[in-house]
Amino acid sequence: MIILNADLNGGQKERKKMTCEEFIDNLNSVSGNFNYSVDLLKHIYKSIKMNPLHVCRVKSRLQDIEEKSNTKVHKTGHLMCKRVMDENGRKTIKYRRSWKSFNAVLKGMVLHIDGEELHCKNITISLHHAVAYPLEYKNKPHVLYLKTADSRVFYFQADSEVERRLWVATINLIAARYSAPPLTSYSNTKTHCPQVLPTFSSRLPLERQLEYTKDQLQKVSEYMSYYKTVPFRKDMSPSDYIEQEVKRYTTYARALEKPVRDSNLRLKEVLLQK
Repeated sequence: MIILNADLNGGQKERKKMTCEEFIDNLNSVSGNFNYSVDLLKHIYKSIKMNPLHVCRVKSRLQDIEEKSNTKVHKTGHLMCKRVMDENGRKTIKYRRSWKSFNAVLKGMVLHIDGEELHCKNITISLHHAVAYPLEYKNKPHVLYLKTADSRVFYFQADSEVERRLWVATINLIAARYSAPPLTSYSNTKTHCPQVLPTFSSRLPLERQLEYTKDQLQKVSEYMSYYKTVPFRKDMSPSDYIEQEVKRYTTYARALEKPVRDSNLRLKEVLLQK
């Protein structure tokens, strides 16, 4: 009901709202052996649509991002940007897919890009559970690929190869360090349970964050190995999604290993001085 409340009343004007039929299907898919009355679910949907649950402090994505962005600036610079996919993997409309010039500021867990044209002003990109890679792009050097948790995809062109490496490394380190462990929907069936990726920052110490990341990598790797041995079923995640998760957690683990080593070395030096 909290998710439905946020979807219907959270202020995401550009995104299609969840329908009553989708609400019922989504709930039944994770409810295990529990059976809910269709009339009851319809009543809940209509009630939340007409009377938002204010106790849940429903906020738009932009409001939520702005609240979290008042923190340390990690990197600034100039980037050319091409928007490829919008939320939920929808292809960006044609006139917004062209390359544009932006000033970029990576502040906290948010990448702020600001361009000259009206539709390019003050774009905010949450880096929770995001991942960046170098990308070979025809006729454009120093391009990197960025995919967010809500399936938005951006291509960025840096001013040099050094800048590209710095942007990729910084984005991945911030995402790896502060992305909170996912919440898994409960189900007592053997179907694959979708994960909910929190937008709040992880509070785990650095070493524990690395341990959690490696644990997630092991889980998705094992699931990928199992997935390849069984016939395709509708209740299983697509292989490209699982491969993407393996790649994401591999990237995160590599990004965190050096900071953990450096932290341990500093601790040893302090202990030796004592």
